[in-house]
Amino acid sequence: MKKFLSMSILFLLFFVLPINVGAEKSKWKSNDYDFSVVRNVVIVETETNEPNINSYISDAFSQNKVEAALRQAFEKRKIKVFTSADVTSGNGPISNVYLTITTKINSLGKWSEPKEAYYETRTVYKRITVENSNGKTTTITVPSEETIYHPARTVWHAVVNLEFTVSSANGQKVYMVVDNRDRPEETDTSGMLGRICNDLADDISRK
Repeated sequence: MKKFLSMSILFLLFFVLPINVGAEKSKWKSNDYDFSVVRNVVIVETETNEPNINSYISDAFSQNKVEAALRQAFEKRKIKVFTSADVTSGNGPISNVYLTITTKINSLGKWSEPKEAYYETRTVYKRITVENSNGKTTTITVPSEETIYHPARTVWHAVVNLEFTVSSANGQKVYMVVDNRDRPEETDTSGMLGRICNDLADDISRK
């Protein structure tokens, strides 16, 4: 019952998480599975969803990028990576101690938002030289206000929202995570994708 409630809460959080924020993460991890013994993982399938984000543009070859990032993250931790094709052809893990990873790509790409022109008033500090009554000069710092005009422009965001479901060799779910990241003023998703996959590899390669 406890496991069911934990997984239900995770899925509920997924549906209420805002997409366009800096970072949101929800995860559940089984207390009954020894993750430290895992030396093999199998990437079994990847599902791609179309997010409800205005002006969203998906990265080309999103599934390949996710698989490559997962492979790099796990191999860096000395964990062998297999695919469902490897298992079908008889080249899967020899040991029956492995985890399978199912991935949902809820977003992997970029989106844009218009920014209206605006004025910004801010305090700046300037150094000036003054002369005292004895004729000596000294340098002091004085505050002053200046107004800066920012023209209208388009701001791009790199966005990655991935959902991983991890199961043991007998099909029991042992780990679930939704990792959602958004970085304004950037269009390259590779950094966020790498960090998400590294976090996953860290979480399921240790107790």
